[in-house]
Amino acid sequence: MKLGKHGATLAKVNRKAADAHAEALRSTLRELQDEGLSLRDMVMELNKRGIPTGRSGRWHLATVQRVLARLGT
Repeated sequence: MKLGKHGATLAKVNRKAADAHAEALRSTLRELQDEGLSLRDMVMELNKRGIPTGRSGRWHLATVQRVLARLGT
């Protein structure tokens, strides 16, 4: 897939931002996992706490799954 003139650079910037956001959430996600919450319960708790996603949105099951995968957990 061709990304265009600046596409590869932008993709790298986006990846770094996503990595940084995931790292910032690592301790919170670990805490929720340690409490034994299911992924769906984690979604509800993150939204309840007002913690925004990387794009300042609400959490969904797939969003939590992607962040956990990014963190390797």
